[in-house]
Amino acid sequence: MIPKRVFWFAAGAAAGAFGIKRVESELEARRDQLTPANLAKGAAGMLVGVAADAPGRVTGLVKERRAQRGDEGSGPKEPWAPRDWSSDGGHRVARPPR
Repeated sequence: MIPKRVFWFAAGAAAGAFGIKRVESELEARRDQLTPANLAKGAAGMLVGVAADAPGRVTGLVKERRAQRGDEGSGPKEPWAPRDWSSDGGHRVARPPR
């Protein structure tokens, strides 16, 4: 009975020691990755990638929206009704005192 307990105690202690070493090495690697310089490099790389892709995405979205509207691009079109700016549109306009 005692040899079984000693065996399992030793096995648990060895597994614990191995786990601690593994965690220490993982934390060391993460610490090196999370330095301010490395974070800045990663953010800059992502920003450059997004900025390089932006013109194509915007052009694609514009073409898609025009296709949805049925606009062939024959000229500038107003997507809104022209507004009559000569009147106040039935709203009271506050005027400064004279």
